[in-house]
Amino acid sequence: MPHFLTNDVDLARNGAFAGDEGILLLSGTGSMAWGAQRGGKTCRVGGWGNLMGDEGSAFWIGRRALGIVTAILDERNTMDKAFLNPFLKAMGILSDPSASLLNWYGNLTHERSEVAALSRIVGQQAELGCPTSCRLLREAAAELALHIQAARQKLACPDLPWSYAGGTLQSMFMRNVIAQTCGAPWPPRLSPVGGGLLAAARLVGWPVDDQWISTLAQTLREADLAY
Repeated sequence: MPHFLTNDVDLARNGAFAGDEGILLLSGTGSMAWGAQRGGKTCRVGGWGNLMGDEGSAFWIGRRALGIVTAILDERNTMDKAFLNPFLKAMGILSDPSASLLNWYGNLTHERSEVAALSRIVGQQAELGCPTSCRLLREAAAELALHIQAARQKLACPDLPWSYAGGTLQSMFMRNVIAQTCGAPWPPRLSPVGGGLLAAARLVGWPVDDQWISTLAQTLREADLAY
């Protein structure tokens, strides 16, 4: 049976551009960009994990938010005091914040994903106009924009389009900030799962056209597999 091995972010890129050239920017728990040009040249940027990288990811945002919280509790940060109580309340911490936060930390079972989940709180607070949350998301978006710029430089194609995948980049706020330096993104035609299905269909010689891709996209939406 015909087969090939590739990175899951490359499959996400394949889906987003329906097999055409472009850069896929992924920001979920981690972050990475994968670029490809017609002719087969590819490049990868990021994907180093939370110890050495993952800038702009959900974990990165959550970790920085916790750093702001602890700095406020220490009174090392007085500028962002308004961020503290709404953030802790959203975490379920309603009293004795220092002890409760340490208790939360001590009971983590999957540190990476549970810290990454805090980025949702930051996003929600940003939608309410919280200056600290908005600043955090802008900083994350700036880091992600660097991924796109590096991929374009590696491929010597400054106008190569970009698209996106991952929970963090479902935020229009984030995409709009990145667009200020990288141009507007291409809406993904297919989800990462769709990219895998598209690659498999072409590998076995199925007749794939725009109608096939549109039908697959609709099927994935109905199955809640659109992202």
